[in-house]
Amino acid sequence: LEREGFEVVGEAENGIEAVGMYCMVRPDVVAMDVLMPKMNGLEATEALLKIDPAARVVLVSVRADRETVLQGIQQGAKGYVLKPYTSERLSATLQAALSSDESS
Repeated sequence: LEREGFEVVGEAENGIEAVGMYCMVRPDVVAMDVLMPKMNGLEATEALLKIDPAARVVLVSVRADRETVLQGIQQGAKGYVLKPYTSERLSATLQAALSSDESS
């Protein structure tokens, strides 16, 4: 991501850590893995958006089933990237998430 112009301000090992880190750092956009221990990425996204409804989250996952993707989008994720992905694909999706609220 840094090669694509993003500054990585943190990494979390699980969903609980991701929510806590978000509260401390308040990044412009979050790349959230769906499959994480302790609190999965869908639950973490929901918790994070309760704390900050303006948060921009892009989910990443190996799971491509309709239910998981829809659940993430319904919870407020701005995008969904399937693994394996290229850095360009993730970067483009993160950039789109950043731009999505600017036009509103």
